[in-house]
Amino acid sequence: MNKARLICAFSAFGLWGCGGQATNNNLAEVHRGPEQSSNAGSAARDCSRVARADQNPQNDILGVDLGMSADDAHRVLSCAEGNYTVEFTSGGFSTARTANGPAPRGLLRASRGDDEQVLVYLAGMPGQERVVGLARRVRFPTGSEPATDQLTQSIRAKYGALSPRTTAPGYQILAAAFSPEGQQLAPDSFELSSCTGPQLDGAHGGINQISEGCGMTVLFHTSPARSNPNLVGEFKLRVIDQRAAVTALNAIESNARRMQEQQQELDTERARSENRTPEL
Repeated sequence: MNKARLICAFSAFGLWGCGGQATNNNLAEVHRGPEQSSNAGSAARDCSRVARADQNPQNDILGVDLGMSADDAHRVLSCAEGNYTVEFTSGGFSTARTANGPAPRGLLRASRGDDEQVLVYLAGMPGQERVVGLARRVRFPTGSEPATDQLTQSIRAKYGALSPRTTAPGYQILAAAFSPEGQQLAPDSFELSSCTGPQLDGAHGGINQISEGCGMTVLFHTSPARSNPNLVGEFKLRVIDQRAAVTALNAIESNARRMQEQQQELDTERARSENRTPEL
């Protein structure tokens, strides 16, 4: 399997986002653009025309779907129940900055205090970024922890058949992966391990590695409540279209390289036309 080479950027609540690396390392820069935030609740917004991803529920988190535009994802999260703080921020996949232009937006974050955060991983040319990965972490306050079996049942009802992975008592990892053509990979298969294994390198991490040989991947982690191993104290959920992410990142790198070469040609022609050769 052809693995994408990695550049990692540390982002919110300890999640790592890694993207395909350009051949020229000088082109790879983590997005550090200005943050745009929204602290107003949905009541202060016109949310009547916000299109959630209800038509394809296996791919979404809180109504944000894979393939959705960055701006639509921002609107959906801003209008989600719970009064999230929503902002484009630093982190996410490492991408090349186009010549004389901004870096693509790499990460959209929605949070509710310290108990819940959602990361939306973006890829695409500036202004054309789309959602290629999603990560959600929820910590349950004491007294509000759900039963592990009921939460697991809900996750499987939403995302389909997920294969259990061996882990410590009281902890749970469920995983599913699809080929780029949309065929679900068999449980305990080498292909499933190849597509999901790198994501498990950090059991409490985010999107750790992507491969163009994998399609949509779903990973669900639970940690037990301190007082009761049958209750969930925290869960982490990740959904990513790995092939789409690699394709988009490669397009950014290719475009940046092409624009750099064009700029170099212009600079060379300018130098020739100005005849900057000193007297010898």
